[in-house]
Amino acid sequence: MRLSRIRQTFFSIHLLGTSYCISSCFPQANNLPLGEGRDVVAKHCTSCHAADKFIHQQKSKAGWDKVIIWMQKMQGMPTPSTRDKETIIEYLTTHAGQ
Repeated sequence: MRLSRIRQTFFSIHLLGTSYCISSCFPQANNLPLGEGRDVVAKHCTSCHAADKFIHQQKSKAGWDKVIIWMQKMQGMPTPSTRDKETIIEYLTTHAGQ
């Protein structure tokens, strides 16, 4: 029980730290909901535009995958690693999914 409490506290501190860094390093990411993967989305998706541009688009996993592919082909988005792409899609499906 105590170990679980320690993990929960550590996770909360980690989220706060990550949140502060994201706000400082990627000010356009301020409107992203807290959650696992927020830092990856901030890095890849808000370096060029604000989160408001995409966070309200209700898409499925396949829909977000198509957006990433389109961003790469048409907008010159650097290709994220497979892991980062999966994290982006999971985060956006959770926080901006159908």
